[in-house]
Order: sequence, then C-alpha cells, then structure tokens
Amino acid sequence: MLSKIKISHKLWLLIAIPILGMCLLLTYTISHFNYLENDIKSLYKNRIIPLVQIKKVSDEGAIQIVDLLHKHRAGLIDASEVAALIRQAQAEMRLQWQGYLNTYLVNEEKAKIALIEYQMSEVFALVDRYLDNIATQQIADIAEAEFSSQLYRVFDPLTAELQTLVEVQNKVALNIVNDTAVQFQLLKTMLLALSGIVIVLLLLAGFLLSRSIHRPIKQIHTQINQIIDNSDLEKRITLADHNELNDVAIAVNSLLNHIQNIQGQLIESEKLSSLGSLVSGLAHEINTPLGISITAISTCQSQVGELEGKVKAQRLSEAKFIAYMEQLDSGLDLAERNLTKTAKLVQEFKNLSAEQDDHQQTLITLEPFLREYCEQTALFQFKQKVNFKLKNNHPTPVQVKSKVLQQVLFQLIDNAIAHGLSMMEDKDREVTLSLEYLADSIRIDITDNGKGIHNEQLPRIFEPFYTTARHNGHAGLGLTVTYNLVKKHLNGELEISSEPLSGTTVTIILAKHNDIELPTKIAS
Repeated sequence: MLSKIKISHKLWLLIAIPILGMCLLLTYTISHFNYLENDIKSLYKNRIIPLVQIKKVSDEGAIQIVDLLHKHRAGLIDASEVAALIRQAQAEMRLQWQGYLNTYLVNEEKAKIALIEYQMSEVFALVDRYLDNIATQQIADIAEAEFSSQLYRVFDPLTAELQTLVEVQNKVALNIVNDTAVQFQLLKTMLLALSGIVIVLLLLAGFLLSRSIHRPIKQIHTQINQIIDNSDLEKRITLADHNELNDVAIAVNSLLNHIQNIQGQLIESEKLSSLGSLVSGLAHEINTPLGISITAISTCQSQVGELEGKVKAQRLSEAKFIAYMEQLDSGLDLAERNLTKTAKLVQEFKNLSAEQDDHQQTLITLEPFLREYCEQTALFQFKQKVNFKLKNNHPTPVQVKSKVLQQVLFQLIDNAIAHGLSMMEDKDREVTLSLEYLADSIRIDITDNGKGIHNEQLPRIFEPFYTTARHNGHAGLGLTVTYNLVKKHLNGELEISSEPLSGTTVTIILAKHNDIELPTKIAS
C-alpha cells in the first residue's frame, strides 16, 4: 500500500501524523481538565456554599435567637427590638435553608431533611410562643430553669442534626477532593501512556515511511550494481512502486537503452575496424610467401623456356640438363614451401571465425580427462612433461566440447613452450596445469616458469597477428584463435597474468551450470 503513495505525500504524512497525534492528545487532555474543573466547581457550589448556608442556619437559630432571648430576659434589649431581631433571624434561617435545599444533595443528606425540617418547625413554634410572651410581657414569669430547659431541649437536636450535615458536607467534599486527586493522577498516567503510544506510533510510521522510500532506492542501487558487475546492458530496473522512484527507474532504463544503442554502434564500428586490421594483417602476412612463390615459378618458367630452346637446337649436354633440373627442383620446392605457408595462414584466418559447429558436447569428468592429457597426450605432442594439480575434488561430470578443450590446451601449452620457455634448458622447464572447482565456475590454470610477458604487451596479447616472435616464423594468430574457441565454443573466459622473469599463467574459466547427475558411462 505504501509503495503506491508518492514520496511527496509520504513527506506530508510525516508532518500530518505528528500533528494529528498532538491534536488527539490535546483533545484528551482538555476533556479531562474540563472534568476536573467541573469537579472543582461542584465542590464550591454544592459543598462550600451549602456548608456556609448550614452554618448560617445554625448560627441564626442556635446562637443568635438564644442569645437574643437571654439578653431580653436580662433586660438588655427591649421587647420591640428583640422581636424584630428574632423575626429577622427566623427569615434568614428560612432563606439559607431554602438555598441549601436548592443545591445538589446526596442520599445521606436527603435522609436528614425531613427530620431537620421537623426540628426547625419545633424551634420556630417555641420561638413564636416566646415572642407572644414577650408581647404580653410574660416572658419574665417563666422560671429560669424551665426557660433554659425548654430552650435547649428544642434547639440542641436541631444544632446536632445541622452539625451532622456539616460532617456530611466535609465527607462529600473530601471524597470529591480524593476523586479529583485520583482523576488527576489518572490523567497524568494517561498522558504519559498516550504520549508513549503517540511516540511509538510516530516512530513506527516514520520507520515504515522511511523503509518504503529506502527499500526501492536500495533495489535500484542493487540492480544498477548487478548491471555494472555483470556488464549486462540487457537487464532493466524493475520496481513494484508507483511513485517518483518508479519514474527514476524508467529514466535509468531509458538511459540503459540509449547506452545499449551506443554500444551496438561502437561494436559495429569496432567490428569494421577489426575486420580492416585482419584483412590488412592477412594481406601483409601472405604477401611475402606469395611473392617468393611467384618469383620462383617465374624463374622456373624462364628456365623451362631456355631448356626447351636448347633441346630443339640439340645443344643440351647431359651435365647442363642435370643442372637445369636441379634449378627447377629447387625453385619448385621453394614455391611449394611458400604456398604451403600461405595456405596455413589462410586456414588460421578461417579459424578466427570460430563458427565451426562440428564439435559435439561430451559428458566428461574433468579431473581424469585433464590428468590423462597431461600424462599422455601432452607428453607425446611436446616431449615435455606437464604437471597436473587438483586443488579440490568434484566428481560430478560437466557437458563440454572435449575436442575444443584439447585444442585450447594444446595451443596454450605450445605457446608457453614456444615463447615463455624457448630460451631455457629442457630440464629447467616447468609447465603445470591445475584444476579448481569454485562456487559457480571451474578454473583451469596453465602456468609456466618462463620469461614472462611485459606489462605493455599484455593488453594486445589476443590481437590478431600480434607476435614478438615473427622472426621465428610465428604469425600471431595462435592466442587469437584460442580466445575465440574459449569464448564461442566453450562459453568461457580466457584471462592471462604475467610478470617479467616470473612466468605466465593463462586461466580458463568455464561455467558450472551444466553439471548433471553422473550416468553409468562417462567419457574421460
């Protein structure tokens, strides 16, 4: 899914996701702070204010009214003033009590309302009687003990119940405080947890988005490296993504197409250049033997004419006839040898095409095949011992054109003897053929202890007609033919490494993918 999103949109996601996470976190925080704020408001409205109201009811009833009655009996306040103050206190008690009833009441408070209202009615009834006594000036006739007993018997239960309401208010307020503290602690915990979750989600989203960008880039990088390592301009970059990176892959593929077209043009140009060099080299090589042959044949024709004239004139002695025949034999021999050399050059030139398909693949096990070649065939062909070295064993057979392989080995060993070992005594010459099985290929090394090759000569070693021993009759086609045989018939690679005075190693690399199960009969 992420692979179908454009990189620009992914970058917007990296910006939007943190903002969204912070908005969610902020929304949650604000909602819980509102809840805590409501709790605090409720604490003030439904607990603090009622507490004040209950306190006023208690103060106005239990304290102020009782105090006013005692002062009047003591003669400190006259009848009209005390009656007015008591009526005012009663009104305040009713007002504060009604205000308290309008607040939010818990069940424990509701259970006490009826009792307190009854006790307040008792208080108001007693106060009304005392007011009547004050009005008739009979309040002083009530004995002090009876007055105090009646007064406190009615007021004390009310005061006690109001005190229980105060305790209920304190209890509920404490519960609200505790609940608020719990909610605040829960809010802190939830904020930490949500912050952790948001951070984890942000990291996960960042990781997924980063991987969705990095992975196709790595795929492009890997595929480009494969193209470079394998020199495979046929390969193209493939991506499953449908974003800007896919556009990059398309652009790279377009570049590869352009490079491939240029390469094709260069190859065609190089082919034409190589063809010109081959034709020029061939013409140069066959020009000398053909010229000698033509000269020899022309001389022979001239001598035949002279011989014919002397025979007709009957002036030919036996000694002169024999001399003519010797000259003709020498001239014809010279022409034959040079024409044979010309024919050999033409045949080697034909071998450069390496288009012969008469060599059939044979199923062989390389170790006994190469060992037998070194110990028997090479010894017979070159009168030179060729050492065989097996670096690791691999009994599984491979499909290979064995006759082509023999021809390649012959040419390489012959080249080593003719060039690298030519100046050495027979007893000092060493040629070693080693076989090594690699993970996905087979390596065959032909190593000599000869004079080696100079570095400036190595780049041209496989060029047609390039040789350092032309004075010894070499045309410079041997390694060229061998290179073509390895490349086109054996589907392999031919490499050469050398240092002056340190010998030369020619390496044949064959593919190992033709390994098959060992049959009952195998050619060796």
